[in-house]
Amino acid sequence: MSSPMLRSYWVSPLLLLTVVGMIAGCAAPVTKVGVNVLEPAKSSEATRIRRVAVMQFEAKDRVDVTGDIETMLAGILVDERRYFEVVERRQLNALLGELRLGERGLLENSTVSQVGKMLGANGVYLGKVTSASWSDQRSNERRSVCSQREIKRDKKGKSYDAGCARWRETSASCTTRIATFEFLPKLVSIETGTIVYSRAHSGEVTSKSCREPDTGASAPITSGEQLLLNAKMVAMDSFRRDVAPMATARTLDVLGPGERIGAPQMRERFNNASAFAKEGRLDRACEMWRDVAVSEQNSPELFYNLGVCAEVTGDLESASNFYARADRLLTQPNKSISAALVRVQADQASRAKLRTQLQR
Repeated sequence: MSSPMLRSYWVSPLLLLTVVGMIAGCAAPVTKVGVNVLEPAKSSEATRIRRVAVMQFEAKDRVDVTGDIETMLAGILVDERRYFEVVERRQLNALLGELRLGERGLLENSTVSQVGKMLGANGVYLGKVTSASWSDQRSNERRSVCSQREIKRDKKGKSYDAGCARWRETSASCTTRIATFEFLPKLVSIETGTIVYSRAHSGEVTSKSCREPDTGASAPITSGEQLLLNAKMVAMDSFRRDVAPMATARTLDVLGPGERIGAPQMRERFNNASAFAKEGRLDRACEMWRDVAVSEQNSPELFYNLGVCAEVTGDLESASNFYARADRLLTQPNKSISAALVRVQADQASRAKLRTQLQR
């Protein structure tokens, strides 16, 4: 069983498992199911400091991220609890007013640690926007345009369009709009007065529109301001993944019975279990697959599915054992089983890191 501290690592399959669809596999049908997995933050240093203040970031061309960072940090929930405590801006501004010190002067005079202590914070975020712009690039793209239609008549003498009889090469005038955004946050530890985290985060998004030569029509192109906002969101998402554990959607395969379920009644029960999985009821499906496994010991698909059952509940050791057993029963490689072995090995390696990040 997983420890109470790691319960948030694997979210309830009954609530979050959603069937994506059915596809035909080489040996057996595959059901796609989705599950949310809590993955560790990329920066363990940033996760150790939970009560933070956010100083005014230096803007670029009047584009700022201070409020975005405050809102994002304050809104992060892990295991249904706030992951960070963020000092309110009015409290920070009141203190700076009492000290008769503006935020720019604060940074220049290297008094970040002093102010952080007075606020009761363990760390202070500061930094700047390093890039915030958008531009247009013009280009021409080749097009084949019908210059003459072929008209035919049917048996009743009624004319109809039989397609293009002659084509001509031309070009479309295109505009590609590109927005880029980058900011550099730094986290200063109040205890040591040193920068414990600093990494640039960037985002780039594009929008394209071409004026078609045959009709003169062109699709609308996204405004530069909106694209810049979208690029900013990409950069903020990168920052979010750095500083706190984050639930990530995953899609897992559930395999059909294959050819090695011997008893007809057990094959029928396997198929019934698959029907429950298809409807998002992996809880019932797992119960039935476990029943089948009592008498059926030679099906790689069965033991793989039992591995999925263990994986979505956070029992990575059992999942690894089931996947390895399924792999040993194979007579030729199976992509789903190979991917599961690699995936669980990576999750086992990151679990210790996650455990530390969940400690309070």
